[in-house]
Amino acid sequence: MIQRATLIRVTGAYRTSSAVSLTTISGHPPITLEAEKKILEYKVRKGISFEIGDYTFETEGIESASQLNAVKPLKKAKQRRK
Repeated sequence: MIQRATLIRVTGAYRTSSAVSLTTISGHPPITLEAEKKILEYKVRKGISFEIGDYTFETEGIESASQLNAVKPLKKAKQRRK
C-alpha cells in the first residue's frame, strides 16, 4: 500500500505497524475514503445524482460542496428479495 509506506516515513513508526493504526495516529483517513469523498463532491458540483447503499440522492440546485448537508435522500431503493 502506497499510503502505508508514506505514513511510516511521516510518523516514524516501525515497519510492522498496520495501515489502520498509521491512519489513526497520523489523523489522515484512508486514501480510498478521500477518493470517494472527492468523487461525491464532484457529483454534487455537477448536479449528478448518486446512490449510497439503499438511498438515491438528487443534487440539483446544490452549487458547492459546502452545501452538501442540504443533499437529502430522494428515495429509498426497493429491497431485494432473497
